[in-house]
Formats: sequence, C-alpha cells, structure tokens
Amino acid sequence: MTVQFDGQRYRAIAAVFLRLGIIGFGGPLAHIGLMEDQCVVRRKWLSREAFLEGLAVCNLLPGPTSTQLSMYLGYIRAGIIGGIISGCCFIAPAFVLVMILAWAYLHYGTLPAVGALFSSIGPVVVAIIVNTLYRSGQTALKTISSWCIACVVCIFVLLQLLPPSVNLVAILLASGLVGMLLYRKPTSAPEKPAEVKEPSQSGPSTNIKSITILPLLTVRTLLYYLPSDVSLLLPLALVFLKIGVLMFGGGLVVAPLLQQELVNGPHWLTTKQLLDGLALGQLTPGPVTVVATFAGYAVAGPMGGVVATVAVFLPAFVLVLGLSPVLLRIRNVPLAQGFLKGITAGALGAIAAAAVFFGRTAFVDVLSVAIAVVSLLLLLRWNINTFFLIGGAAMIGLLRTFL
Repeated sequence: MTVQFDGQRYRAIAAVFLRLGIIGFGGPLAHIGLMEDQCVVRRKWLSREAFLEGLAVCNLLPGPTSTQLSMYLGYIRAGIIGGIISGCCFIAPAFVLVMILAWAYLHYGTLPAVGALFSSIGPVVVAIIVNTLYRSGQTALKTISSWCIACVVCIFVLLQLLPPSVNLVAILLASGLVGMLLYRKPTSAPEKPAEVKEPSQSGPSTNIKSITILPLLTVRTLLYYLPSDVSLLLPLALVFLKIGVLMFGGGLVVAPLLQQELVNGPHWLTTKQLLDGLALGQLTPGPVTVVATFAGYAVAGPMGGVVATVAVFLPAFVLVLGLSPVLLRIRNVPLAQGFLKGITAGALGAIAAAAVFFGRTAFVDVLSVAIAVVSLLLLLRWNINTFFLIGGAAMIGLLRTFL
C-alpha cells in the first residue's frame, strides 16, 4: 500500500481533536456528542450511520470508548497516520495537565490545606463511580445471568477469595468466556456487514524511510534522557499494557485494575493516593484514563508518567487502527457479542468492589458521607458536570480548614 501524505488534512484533524481534548469535560458521553457534532454535523467527514458503526466497533474493544472513537474517526478520515494524530491530540491536553497536577500533588500534597482539599474531593469520586455503575448497569445488566456475573466478580474481588496468582485480569477474562457460553445464540437477526472502504488519502506518496526514521529518532532521544535506573520502568510499562488490554466496560475500569496492580500488589501507591489521582483525572478534560499518568508519575517520576501513559493507550491504538475493518464484519457475531457482554458485566462488578475500597478510605466523618450523598443525588437527578462537583467539594474542604 502506497503511503500518502496530506498535510492539510492532517492539520485539520489535529486542530479538531486538540480542541476537543481541551474542551472535553463531562465524561465519555459528552465527548462522543462533541465528536459527532464536529465530524458528522459540521464537517461531514462521514455519515451518521458510519459514525454509529465506528462507535459499535469501539464498544467491542478494551479501553476508553471516546478516545478509541477519536482514533477511529481520524483513521477513517486520513488512514493510520490520521488515526495516530487524532488520538494523540485528544489525549495530549489531559496528559499535560495531569503531569503538572501530579508534580504539584507530590510536592505540596502534605500541606494541611491541600490535604483537607483532597479529603473533601475523595467522597465525590466515590459518588462518580457509583453514578457510573448505576447508568452503565441500566444498559449492561439487563438479565439475571449478567447480574450474577457482576455479583460474583464483585464478591471475589472484595473478599479476595482467590489466591494472589489469580488476579483481576484472569477474573475478567473468565467473565468474558462465561459470557460466550451464555450468550452464544443470536438474540436478533444479524445486520448485513457494512462495506469497508480504505480510508481516503490524497497527495503525493512519501518515501517509507522518511516515515520510519521518525520513531527511531524518538526512541534514541528517549534513551538519551532515560535515567540510569530503569528497573522500575519496565514493570510499570508491563502493568499498564496489561491494564490497557483489559479495560472493558469504560474508562473507570482502570480504578479496580490500578487498585490491584499498584496498591494491593507491589504497594507502589496507597489507596488514598489512587483516590486522589482519580480526582485529578476528573478535574481535567479528555479521558479519565489519564489517571495512569498520575500513577506512573507517582511511582517513577516524569518518565514514569510518560511510560504509563504510552503503555495504557498503546493497545487502543493498535486494536482500533489494526482491527477496525475486521471488527466491522464480526461485530454482530454472537460469540463476540457474548464475550463483550460477559466481560462488561464482570468489569462493573470489579468497579463496584473498587467503590467499596475507596469508600473505606474516603468516608472519614459525617461531612465526607454527606458530600458523597449530595454529589450522588446531583449526578442522578441533573447529571451535573463532575468538574463543578469536585470544585465545590474542594471549596468545602478549604473552608473547613480555615474556619
């Protein structure tokens, strides 16, 4: 396949998704709505039917759905390079902000005022997780069998009934296999697969060497600045690669995975630090999965933040850009749907267990419980932007300190 280079098209993709990454507050549903408005309604890069097909494909894959959709839209518009540009531009603003916030947290997080601020934010994060469980459960938990899968996973994770060698990754994979057995029969007539067309390209061809040399230069640059003690970076990368591969059920699935892989396992972080990292992820636009940036920074400094971010999003790039044509054809296959239903139910059970773990840390007095209850009611009734909830809770914490 001839590699085409279309600078004008790439610049347009970068501008759109960088803007979406900056203004993308409100969670994945808000992100998806913004992408549909910008790419379908305003610019007419693709039809609404093609947009919905892409959304269906992204729902089949692990990882944050809205981030994967950004990659898919860039891929449809300008091929693999377009997908890389759109995904990176959508992630970049949140990554930069979390790196800055992680630095500030690690330097000033022990101050009394900052500690009070995060003690009030923690209950809001628990409320956000419970709200996600409620809304996702309405869609994913419609049968007794799906409820059973979720409850069993929650109990196994919460009570730690299995040996340490059987971690959450294995439990989620087992949930997917159970789903394949339970839902292997089609519930409706499969749709006719859409014809998959190669992404449109235009412009003069580019020498392959001029493209492949860029990653080599990047690798050499990273190696130059890499600290001499890299013993922590490799296991960190492997942990976040594993998390990126198993992140079914939405971005908040990262919470129980991080709890097990970083807190319960090597004790790189405490539950309190992870809860604070999730709060910082909610404060920033873009995908909540950038909590991986905070976790990596807390474990191994700036390079750890970079390594964790690249590792957690790399599976999404590979799967979306490499398997989209195939998934468009098999997305209605009963076994694929069954695996997705099973692993999504299991992921919701794991998130429920994580909510309990975080609640034990966040609920320290009557005020923290009240903040969580009021936040949950506001989310359920009016679906208030989490940015304002966290900001309000932070103000309550600061006022409590000074008064």
